[in-house]
Amino acid sequence: MLWVFGIMGAVFIIMGLRGQTGGIAGPWIGVSVLVYAFSPFSISQISTSIGIPRTWSDVFADTSPVEAEQIPSSSYRISADDDGHFRVNMWINGTMIKMLVDTGASTMALSYEDGQKLGLDPAKSKNLVAISTANGTAYGAPYYVGRVEVGEISRTAVEAIVMPSDTLGESLLGMSFLKTLTRYEVRNDEMIFVQ
Repeated sequence: MLWVFGIMGAVFIIMGLRGQTGGIAGPWIGVSVLVYAFSPFSISQISTSIGIPRTWSDVFADTSPVEAEQIPSSSYRISADDDGHFRVNMWINGTMIKMLVDTGASTMALSYEDGQKLGLDPAKSKNLVAISTANGTAYGAPYYVGRVEVGEISRTAVEAIVMPSDTLGESLLGMSFLKTLTRYEVRNDEMIFVQ
C-alpha cells in the first residue's frame, strides 16, 4: 500500500515541476506524500509520539470518572416523597414511627397518636411546655426517649415533645436528633444522615 503513496508523491512532484498542478502546491503535496510513504513511522505513531490523540477512546484513555465523595457505611439515605418532603421510619424505643424530617423544628415532636404507641401521654404529664405551631400555641409534654434508631445510626436520651390530640398531623424529626449527627445533607432527591 505504501508503494501507491510513493508513486503518487513522485507524480505530484513531476507534474508540479512542469507547472501542471497549480503552481508550487504540487511539489509540496508530492514531498508530503513521499515522506509519509517512506517514513519509518506511520501517522498513528507520529501522532502518538507528539501527543495528538488518534481516536476518541485515546482522548479519554487517561481520564477516570470523577469520584463522588464517599459516604460512610454508617449513614442512612432517605428518598424524597412525591411532595418533595423527606419521611423516614424511625425506631423509637423499639416501636416504628414514621416521621417527617423538619430541620426547622427545634426538637423531635411526636403526634398524640405516636406518643400513645410509645406509652407517652401528655395528659398525664405534670410538665407542659408551650410550643409555637402553625396553628398557634399548643402545650406539649417533654420527654427524653430512651433510644432512637434509623439504619445503623442509634442515639439515646433524645429530647422529644409529645403533642396533645389534634395538634400535630404527623410526627416531626427535628433538631434534637439531627444535631447529634456528624452531618446531614440533601443531594438531589436524597437526604443523607451520617453517624
